Amino acid sequence: MQRGCRRRTVAGIVSHVDTDPSSNVVIFQLARGREEHCAGHAPTIADDAVRQAWQLARREHGARGEDVVALVCEWEPSPADSQFIQRTFPNVDTVYYTFPRPDPQRWPEALAAAREQMLAKAAEHLMGERREQVEREGELLPMLWSESSPQADLLATVPHYTLVPDGLHVSLAMVATAPNGRIGVSHLTHHHFGPDGAWAEAGSFEELYETACANLAAGLRIEEYDNGLLDMHRDDSLAAPAVCLPDFHSYVSGLIGEERFVVGIACPQHLIIAAESSPHADTVRSMIMETDYPASESLPCVLRVDRRGISILAERR
Repeated sequence: MQRGCRRRTVAGIVSHVDTDPSSNVVIFQLARGREEHCAGHAPTIADDAVRQAWQLARREHGARGEDVVALVCEWEPSPADSQFIQRTFPNVDTVYYTFPRPDPQRWPEALAAAREQMLAKAAEHLMGERREQVEREGELLPMLWSESSPQADLLATVPHYTLVPDGLHVSLAMVATAPNGRIGVSHLTHHHFGPDGAWAEAGSFEELYETACANLAAGLRIEEYDNGLLDMHRDDSLAAPAVCLPDFHSYVSGLIGEERFVVGIACPQHLIIAAESSPHADTVRSMIMETDYPASESLPCVLRVDRRGISILAERR
């Protein structure tokens, strides 16, 4: 606000997911306690952006200046707008804004910096929404099945792809993590895709498989131990099906610098990876064969991966 004005301007308040810094969005909060507002917008660099935004908001909402009790702006009001606020909104004593108004010659740099912050904020917002949705509804993910598993007879009930002939297959499931940390899995069966199934209109198995792979890839994390041993995982969810991702081989071989590597699946939450020529390859095998993780749809196993595909080196039965 202009020096000497009785109203306060407070920086860093506005929360938004807009990514266009050239438009200054102004929210006019109305009548305390009613949680009602109207909004307008105007070019950011305009000296009278608040006045223009108010004209638009008033025309659409029919509000009066005396109804406004607070202003929330993307950008700090100009001196001209500060005077306009003082004249027009007698009940406003606080103006909130996110970005400080730069010197006129610094607008290009200020807009570029604001856009970067807006993009980061939008990504954070979308990730937060996704986390809430996953916690509430679960997410569609690929699911590994081993023909040696005690549950292998159920494989016939679910649509699936064959990853390793006579060995390993991939289906689809809704996966959610409970507050106690336990992972719940609901398999998509042939019935779900039938005419009367809950997923009949969601898309074909092939289309949903692509969606599931994209969901899985979005949350993967990599950590490196002992100068060459990799741990691929996802926070509180499944990671083992990552071996079915189309670019799994090219991505991992680029990380370890070798075309052929071994992958250990001790549990559905982790993949332990090492170059086949590395001493860590024996470490991976020992870790998997000695694990006490119970068998489920898939067994703890060691896989060899190269540009030709995947083969099973060992399974703990």
